[in-house]
Amino acid sequence: MAGELVPLVLIPRFTTYAGKGTFTTVALDVSAFGLVHLATWAGPLLGDTTSGAALTAAVLQHSEDGDDWQVFAPMLSTPNSHMLSSAPLMRRYLRAKLQFVADANDVVALTCWSTGYLERRER
Repeated sequence: MAGELVPLVLIPRFTTYAGKGTFTTVALDVSAFGLVHLATWAGPLLGDTTSGAALTAAVLQHSEDGDDWQVFAPMLSTPNSHMLSSAPLMRRYLRAKLQFVADANDVVALTCWSTGYLERRER
């Protein structure tokens, strides 16, 4: 029997990330939950992809202590796409990480969102 589903907004609709670098969400304590169910969407990547603009990472990360983060699951494979995923939660904290490389003119941006549910552990 499935546990109670609790709504999750990891990245609110419609969030735009602009500029090169790494962006992470706030770490969420998910120790009371056994599964995460996510729907993630991203629009087209802005910037000249022929001169280097790229989304190099769109992943979920998890951590036991909030300091040492490991890649947990992919959120997206490419810009201008969506992905549905479900995965068991095995660590205390969960966050999203997006990483961008800018083009020759130092331009890169992406609009996206990621929402879903956390499923409570059975007691």
